[in-house]
Parts: sequence; C-alpha cells; structure tokens
Amino acid sequence: MIGYFLIALSFLAAAVGTLSQTTRTIKIAIMCIAGLTAGASAWVYYDDEQEKTLNKRLIVSLVQATQDESAFSEELRIAANDIMDDRTWYVSSLTFSSSGLHLTANNSTDDEFAGAIFLDNRKLRDIRYALAAQTGLAEELQLHLLTDLWTADTIESDWNRIAPTIGELAASALEDFAPEAVQTAMGFPDGNSVRIVAKRDIQQSPYVVVLNRDHIQALVEVEPLERGRIISGIVVEQMVDQL
Repeated sequence: MIGYFLIALSFLAAAVGTLSQTTRTIKIAIMCIAGLTAGASAWVYYDDEQEKTLNKRLIVSLVQATQDESAFSEELRIAANDIMDDRTWYVSSLTFSSSGLHLTANNSTDDEFAGAIFLDNRKLRDIRYALAAQTGLAEELQLHLLTDLWTADTIESDWNRIAPTIGELAASALEDFAPEAVQTAMGFPDGNSVRIVAKRDIQQSPYVVVLNRDHIQALVEVEPLERGRIISGIVVEQMVDQL
C-alpha cells in the first residue's frame, strides 16, 4: 500500500513540475520531493525483498521441522524421475548427510549407473521451498540434474563452491567401490585439484584419489549427472590400481 502512495506522489511531483509555470524555489522543492520519494520507494522495495527472504527461510524451517524425511525423499524421487524419464533414467538412491544430498541415477534399460549429483544444504533449502510453495520444483531439479553446466570461468571463479561438490562425489564413489574404507578426508591442495584420502585396515596404506586440473577440465560444459559419472569413473580407475 505504501508503495502505491509513493508512486502516486512521484507522479504528482513530476506532473506539477512539467505542467505548471513555477518559480525556481518551487521547482527545487518539487525536485527534493521527487528525490525523497524515490529514496523511500527504494527503501520499501528493499524492505519487501528482505521480508520475502525472511518468509522463505521461515517456510523452509517449518517444512524441515514438520516434514518426514522419507516423505520428502519420495516427493523428490517422483519429481526427479519425471524429469529424467525421456532419458530412460531413474533415481536409484537418495542419501542424506550433514553436508547435503547424494542422488544417483541408473539406466532403466540395463540398470547400469547413469550418473550422480550432490546437492549441498543451500540447494536443498531451495528445493524444500519450491516443494512447500508448490511452484518451481521442476525448474530447480531440471537445473541441478541436467542444465547447470560449468564453464572454465565458472570453475575458476566459483572454485570454493565447486571443489567441495567434486569432493563429495569422489568420496561417495570411493566408498561405494570400497565399503571398508573409513574416515574419508577431503582436501584441495593447490587450488585446482581435489584429493580424497580414506583409511582402511591398520596394516594397509590408505586409499588416495586425486582429481587433477586435467580431470576437472573434463567436466567443463558437461551435464550435472554426467559430471558425476565421469568423476566416478576417474575414482574407480585410480582405486583399481591400489587394490
């Protein structure tokens, strides 16, 4: 309501300034009114955006507190399967952890591994909100499953977000290949590689997997699920050499 009043006041000031023959003092006063109105309008817009953000956080918190995790998983599985249906892929597993969600997909024709994604808690919050608001869920999942491509520039500029995602996918692939591995540690030694170390029997040396710059460049302009498949292949190749 306040926004409409400010808009009307701005229009009135502009109209008076344009149509009337006024003195210099009155024109200055009109300009001051218009400037103050514009500032107030900007403040109202900012306040509205802050309120929307707060409401979004409250909705997500309420959903997290009241929604059964299995029910959320099932909703997510159904929505993801709908998106991947034309690829003949389906969700083969959903695994929640303190850091986020691991989703893997298989090919429905031969049940072979088709790919994987990792969604951190920030992305999960966006999905929970879309689910609660009953709008935008398909778009969110489409982005995370198929269309969120990394460019070389994106990898460089957003490395602090991308590196943990690569690490989570690599660690998951390692643990799938060697379930006996424990205490997986993740590191980013030189700013353009990812290193995973997993301890095993005390008598044996740990498993070590490294995705170097060349491996990571192979992920450029690749669909998210396919990125997960490539990362898994790199991990398996290195693990075979350590058995």
